[in-house]
Amino acid sequence: MSTDIPGQSALPPGNNLQADGEELLRAPYADRPARLERLSTEHDLAAPWTLCPQTTGIATAQK
Repeated sequence: MSTDIPGQSALPPGNNLQADGEELLRAPYADRPARLERLSTEHDLAAPWTLCPQTTGIATAQK
């Protein structure tokens, strides 16, 4: 994935498949981004990690 900062990694929101020992594979996909955001905030994640915005809008995604 390309980002504005060379060498920066992107962590897409849907990748939160386990948290605090709890498997999230069966959790609704729509709930995972918020959990990932909380995880990022709680652990003060910084570059090279970043959360990527998510949308279901085609026009927004094409921008």
